[in-house]
Amino acid sequence: MVLQSRDINVLQYIVEDYILNGLPVPSKKIAEFPEMQVSSATIRNVVSELEMNGYVTRPHSSAGSIPARKAYRLYVEALGSVNEMMLSSKLRRKVRHQLIQSVSNDINTWGSTAVNLLSNLVGSLAIVTAPQSFQLYVNQIHVIKIQNNTLLLIVVFPGAVIKQKILSFPNHIDQSLIDESITYLNHIFVNKSYHQIKDLDLPLGIVKKKLFKSVLFVLEEQQQKIQFDYRLDGLRNLLIQPEFVNRNGLLHSLVHDIEQGELLQLIMSLMPQVCTVRVVIGDEHSNNKMRPFSLIIGCYGISNNMIGAIAVVDSVRMQYLKGIASVKLMVNIMTDITRMVA
Repeated sequence: MVLQSRDINVLQYIVEDYILNGLPVPSKKIAEFPEMQVSSATIRNVVSELEMNGYVTRPHSSAGSIPARKAYRLYVEALGSVNEMMLSSKLRRKVRHQLIQSVSNDINTWGSTAVNLLSNLVGSLAIVTAPQSFQLYVNQIHVIKIQNNTLLLIVVFPGAVIKQKILSFPNHIDQSLIDESITYLNHIFVNKSYHQIKDLDLPLGIVKKKLFKSVLFVLEEQQQKIQFDYRLDGLRNLLIQPEFVNRNGLLHSLVHDIEQGELLQLIMSLMPQVCTVRVVIGDEHSNNKMRPFSLIIGCYGISNNMIGAIAVVDSVRMQYLKGIASVKLMVNIMTDITRMVA
């Protein structure tokens, strides 16, 4: 289904009303919105099409609409140009002043100040990691043929840390292809971090592709072993969300992931490039436990040097507009501060 402007307007209204009130949105209510200027019957037809194409769900035909993940994604994509300017200038100045003041008083407290400010801004769970040079780099890659169709991959990290992986292939592998792959892999990986490489989409043959993915897996595995200093605030905000009332199991699972460091590792693995923001919505998560939640993740600092993460965790029905603007504000301020103290 190619959505027309009217369909998008109806869908946007459904998402915004549901975010605000948490209740199914009746077609009659949509039709009464002054900017719609169409009949209830037309709205009902549009909603039926949206439901048929997976953008909304309804318990039964006469019930109101509840936005599905596809609707939230479309809504968020439409917010692509949103930045901190949608927040009042007074609020922006206040946040910047408080963060800079915290650095002036005690540089060790700015993480706590930042996470508290962000949690209060968005009314959600907020996480901020301290800026650090945590990027892990590959020093060298070797590939040795141990059988006609079996290779030994050797990845060397700083400090003489060596990781090995045996890879099997369906057919005989020529030594010239192995030599070519070694040169190629070293060109791609050496002195580059996981975050610089993870999103590369390269047209590779079977052997090179498997080797590439294997090196990337080893690099990610090693990256996840690095310890991060972080601050967290606002878990109490999730306790009052209607989605989690009488569903303590969801929050217990989230708290467990926080205590075990799994949530932080997830955030770090999803972290975008410096000074950008990424949104992950509901069932876009590969981890089933995280599907009741959405994440807004920002990266601040100095590329390939000192960087940190800023994240907001809330129900899928989070206030994306305010959340994205707030995370972008914090990213910009904390990037400025990192450059100032680096």
